[in-house]
Amino acid sequence: MIGESERQRAEVAEILASLSTGQAHWRPSEQKWSVLGHVAHMCLVNESYTQAIDACIAKARERGRLSKGPYKHGWFGRWFTRSMEPPPKRRWVTGKAMVPDPGLDGSEVGPRFEHVQGELDRLMGDARGVDLGRARFSSPFVRVLRLSLGTGFRCCSRTTAATFG
Repeated sequence: MIGESERQRAEVAEILASLSTGQAHWRPSEQKWSVLGHVAHMCLVNESYTQAIDACIAKARERGRLSKGPYKHGWFGRWFTRSMEPPPKRRWVTGKAMVPDPGLDGSEVGPRFEHVQGELDRLMGDARGVDLGRARFSSPFVRVLRLSLGTGFRCCSRTTAATFG
């Protein structure tokens, strides 16, 4: 997944570099997001996931939930991540916490995305040896939804892929 993260970082950087300020901020309608809005959305989602994943890794180590794999993930997690494969098969309602500010500063979005992706890479390294199937956490957006650590990592990488895939 780290290789996928690097690919996504390069792709987003290339897209942002190829656009003028006007193009990056352009929205096809009031209900749609600009390219910058999509990148900011990925940051909002993945920042929340990184906090939950970080706590999950620490708790899993504390509880001895360690394994070298293979890992078992529940059917819901497998279905949920597959539903985000590009092109997205299902449109999800975006909760308020995940909606980007339409007036965002474009110069901050690219570096913020780089930072969040770097955090995900760090967390993937920190998770080595943790049982990615048994270590679980609540979704930062839907608390009753429990995800395995592996599913959480896949959700973060799929968020980017579904947006630009």
